[in-house]
Amino acid sequence: MKIAAVRQSAAALALTARLRGGYTTRVAKVLVVDDSSIMRAMIADFLNMSGHEIAGEAESLASALAVYRAQKPDLVTLDLSLGEDDGFAVLAALRRTDPRARVLIISANTQQEVYDELMK
Repeated sequence: MKIAAVRQSAAALALTARLRGGYTTRVAKVLVVDDSSIMRAMIADFLNMSGHEIAGEAESLASALAVYRAQKPDLVTLDLSLGEDDGFAVLAALRRTDPRARVLIISANTQQEVYDELMK
């Protein structure tokens, strides 16, 4: 189910800017954070197919922060389940590093409590 969600969301990852009454696609530098190397590769492939640049990949809180600070991506895709680390901790750390960080949560978790926590 997670793979299908990524495929359905691929179009939503394209960042658009309104210019003179029309839309144009803007290339974004994206950091992909997921503990699964397969999911990181799939997300990166979808982003590349959409014309975006992969700023880096990370599988943990420490690596996510290191790549974010070094690359300053336009967007971060973040899985909430990161093995040893908690995606919420990664999100909080990214927000402390850059309060304007743009983060797209990619998760198969559909629990209302998780959604409520993310919306805080």
